[in-house]
Amino acid sequence: MRQTVVICLAAVAAVAAVLPARAQQRSWLPIEPGLTWTYRGHVRWTGSDQRVHGDSIKWTMKIVAVRTGPNARAALVRGWVQSLAWHEPSKKPAYSALIERGGHLFHVAAQDSASAATLLESAVRTGAPPPASSDLVLDSTLAVGRVYGRDSVTSKRDDSIYGWRVASERAISAPASWNAGAARVQRMTLEYRSLPDHQSIDVVRGVGITRFVYSHHGTVAETDVRLVSVTRTAARD
Repeated sequence: MRQTVVICLAAVAAVAAVLPARAQQRSWLPIEPGLTWTYRGHVRWTGSDQRVHGDSIKWTMKIVAVRTGPNARAALVRGWVQSLAWHEPSKKPAYSALIERGGHLFHVAAQDSASAATLLESAVRTGAPPPASSDLVLDSTLAVGRVYGRDSVTSKRDDSIYGWRVASERAISAPASWNAGAARVQRMTLEYRSLPDHQSIDVVRGVGITRFVYSHHGTVAETDVRLVSVTRTAARD
């Protein structure tokens, strides 16, 4: 009996040791059909009259469909939050593709929902590389001070521009509307700076992008939106 108890306690300890490590393996941005993020914030833009306008905005980003392959998972997304850069009232949510491969999350712009759906099917095929036009959004290992996402040209730079820099990490209280699964979460702030503009993303593992900021250094184009809620609605898989 005593031996049985010892074995059971050892098994429980082993599971407890594994659980935190598995939790850390959750995707930064979950790819699940029907997952919907709602954002609120403000935008400023330069109109055709060359005057600067501003307004509050409510924006919804939704995963419409998901495809899974041996080494990748891809999603058809409507209203990718980064498309709020250069936003103006006439701009409507467009379709694009998200591809998760080896802990990396790529975004691919598409002309319409049909072309985005085609991207999904090809992205999850065995041995298929990320599309040449894809942008690396999130890396598998985010550590403060690290720069990632550069191409063959910008990788030769000795500064931190033209690449995503992990600017900070901070423990924050997660609103219940985020459905984070915990009251306290770790938030990473990522920054991308170039000569003409800069942008930043706050991201929480298992929740997704919780804030997006964009600013152009010339013609006025500014966006600052924060995550209000994460919900699940009907979608096709």
